[in-house]
Amino acid sequence: MRTRALLLAPLAFLFLSGCPARLAPKPADALHRAADVLALTEARSKAIQSVSAEARVSIYGEQGARKAKMIIVARRPNALHFQALAPTDQMLGILATDGDSFTSFESGGKACYVGSACPENVSRLLPIIDMDGADIVELLVGGVPIFSYERVELAWDGERGGYRLDFTADSSPKVSQQVWVAHGTGDVLGSRAVVDGVERFVLGFEDFQAHGETRIPHTLSAKIRNGKVDLRIVYRDVEVNGSVSDQTFKIPCPAALTEERLWCAGESQTPEPVPDGANDE
Repeated sequence: MRTRALLLAPLAFLFLSGCPARLAPKPADALHRAADVLALTEARSKAIQSVSAEARVSIYGEQGARKAKMIIVARRPNALHFQALAPTDQMLGILATDGDSFTSFESGGKACYVGSACPENVSRLLPIIDMDGADIVELLVGGVPIFSYERVELAWDGERGGYRLDFTADSSPKVSQQVWVAHGTGDVLGSRAVVDGVERFVLGFEDFQAHGETRIPHTLSAKIRNGKVDLRIVYRDVEVNGSVSDQTFKIPCPAALTEERLWCAGESQTPEPVPDGANDE
């Protein structure tokens, strides 16, 4: 009986611990230089000039869970349009920026906010992270903003089934960032960035689908603010590289709302001088 127990012990251990995950082997034609992998993923990203989609957005944070349907339009280099909708498709809130200025207002609100397209303004409706418009566009088309770095190294990550680019900078700010890239397609699978010892974000991209000659992830997940905010975006009815009017990104304030300017950090709040004679009757 004791002998039987000893023989069964290793089997019991396997059932309890679970079988080890199978690692993806490195392809025979794998790239060997970080520069080549970067060129591959940049070519995939730059082939996408715009994306328009209906999306399901879920945000989990310290203030609880929020879910909404949203119309998202992003166009390079830094134009954005976010429109939150009720289940009945009634507009709840809107934010638009052409890269220079921004406008934002809510249904039933009293104010329409305007100002420059700085990170704190363009992230008001969709709190991804304090990014500028160009970085948010990059994210929405399935790319990753890369912090300034001094060195980049390349490795094959069998667990993720793709390349891992390790970016580092020892000067200020001190940066450690990893970006995972799929072999062959150049799809960005995910990224993690730590800046000056603070985790800025953990990103994941899934459900890649072809749109013409391009591919785009239909699911984006992001953990930001040291994991305190969990964001998930699922695209539906996607159009890639379609024609988008400039007016999509430059929306005037409704006449019924009071226009209120939001100042950016470091921006002068001194009113511009009125030219001589401008008030003469």
